[in-house]
Amino acid sequence: MLFAQHEIEYAPSLNRADIKRKAEFFAGRYAAHQAIKRLGTVVMMATTTDKNDAPDRCRFLPSILSY
Repeated sequence: MLFAQHEIEYAPSLNRADIKRKAEFFAGRYAAHQAIKRLGTVVMMATTTDKNDAPDRCRFLPSILSY
């Protein structure tokens, strides 16, 4: 699967999503991973669930990227 190949977490909520939403989700996560890697930060595959998202459904960034 493309998600595992690029070490991107497949959110459980995607099980109900259509292919377009899955592609959007993947593209956003892939772009974020690439940007973080370019900054020299290691991106690790998460083993979390959707309940670990922020209240506005945004993912938390590594503390090194916080401002």
